[in-house]
Amino acid sequence: MNKAITDSIKFICCIGIFIHHFYLHSPYVGFLGPTACVIFFFLSAYGISVSLEKKPMALLPFIKKRLFKIYLPLLMINTLFILGTGLLCKGYFSIPIFNVFGDNIDFVQNVSTLDLFLYIVGIYKIDGVTWFLNVLFAMYLFLWFIHKMANKAQRIIVTTIAYSIFVIGCINITPPVMFGLIFDPLGIVIGVLFAEKKQLIEYIQSRITTKLIILIGIIVFTLGFLMGTMQNIEGSYTKLILLIVAVSSIIFTTALATGKPTKKFSSISTFLGGISFFVYLTHEKIANIVFYFRGSSSLVLTSIGICIISVVLYLFYQKIIKKIYG
Repeated sequence: MNKAITDSIKFICCIGIFIHHFYLHSPYVGFLGPTACVIFFFLSAYGISVSLEKKPMALLPFIKKRLFKIYLPLLMINTLFILGTGLLCKGYFSIPIFNVFGDNIDFVQNVSTLDLFLYIVGIYKIDGVTWFLNVLFAMYLFLWFIHKMANKAQRIIVTTIAYSIFVIGCINITPPVMFGLIFDPLGIVIGVLFAEKKQLIEYIQSRITTKLIILIGIIVFTLGFLMGTMQNIEGSYTKLILLIVAVSSIIFTTALATGKPTKKFSSISTFLGGISFFVYLTHEKIANIVFYFRGSSSLVLTSIGICIISVVLYLFYQKIIKKIYG
């Protein structure tokens, strides 16, 4: 799969998650977040698997690289928004807790130095989206360990078994309303499968035409829309619909991620892929701040704020990484 195209897809996924959270009360976009998570997990698992296959890394350098990639942006963003709300809002430099609905900021008063540190590094959460980072880091570690296995078939088997254990745990522990979460890591399983069996990607890309890609896209959006707007469908067929949407969205992504884009498109796509992580980490916080000052939400102002903050932080992050790695 072409990296330039997958970078663009990751950016679109982050926009989908933003829209999902911004209109969280609306059933019309409820499927965007889970679908985007499945695709993101799929692309990440595939990308890391291919990278480790081409260039194996020792555990400590691998952990260091992933920690910088995942948690350095979080550290920058948490510090910025704690200071920002302290200056701009009436939080008096207390810890801001951002509501996932984008309509409220609560402030935690009188925290200890240790608590402040735990909030900044993300162990204590100041919003409802950074849970994803811990899952992502755990996935990276899992992929590193299974790539120590020489046999590709073993990697697929171990990944499938691990996912099966996860599903069984969700069935017995997770409340029914959260059951859809079991389909997010399905992207990891398929990502590993496609990385080890690249002929599957070649088969999909050789068989699927433009018309079929459009049809699959229509199916994904139609099923997601129906699941959110028709309670009888949601109650009776949620698991089946989520499975179809998850698998269809991955096939749709695989079919799109082919071809050789122009150099200009590749450079733009790389930039969009770079800021996508910052879009994900900032969108909820900015939505809350806009609501704080206006007394109501604004998609336009929130989008502008996300674009400006994400670009500035990404460029700053790039400078830090260059100084670290030379």
